[in-house]
Amino acid sequence: MDRLLAERLHAETLKYLAGIRRDRQHEARRAVDDWLDRLADEMRNEPATRASVERFKRNLFADERLRAWAGRAWV
Repeated sequence: MDRLLAERLHAETLKYLAGIRRDRQHEARRAVDDWLDRLADEMRNEPATRASVERFKRNLFADERLRAWAGRAWV
């Protein structure tokens, strides 16, 4: 039963993502675009947002697991 549920969830997720890919006006796509526009604006105009993004970036690149994954991906 768990496998059947996982397979169905996987298939439905793929269908949903394919719908987003096909439809440039999809609600989810518009929501992400709007969020990215707001983030870009805040990064230009809000020092606190800029600092927060820089901290996130430093922490992300300092993560050993990410660096190991990137090394494997590169190979």
